[in-house]
Amino acid sequence: MPFVTIDRERVTLPIGESVVGGSGPGSVRITPLTRLSPLAVIWVGPDRMASIRRVGSTAVTVNNTALGEEPVILVNGSQVEFGNVRILFGDSAGG
Repeated sequence: MPFVTIDRERVTLPIGESVVGGSGPGSVRITPLTRLSPLAVIWVGPDRMASIRRVGSTAVTVNNTALGEEPVILVNGSQVEFGNVRILFGDSAGG
């Protein structure tokens, strides 16, 4: 299953939308993220393909490229960064 990690915390992503930032329903529950407002949404499809799009005004990069409102495909090892926070995206299947 797809997952994200920050430092040593790892969270498995469900099929559907997961909000990066905040603590509301559907949020990725990793401590540094819960203190932030929503920044991006990760979508995981039934085929486990994942994409991310920015939803806030904070600058977000994926593999050192600025993220916009259009989705970008995430692959195993993708790095999502904002401020001094780095999230590593992974997939236990290596996809």
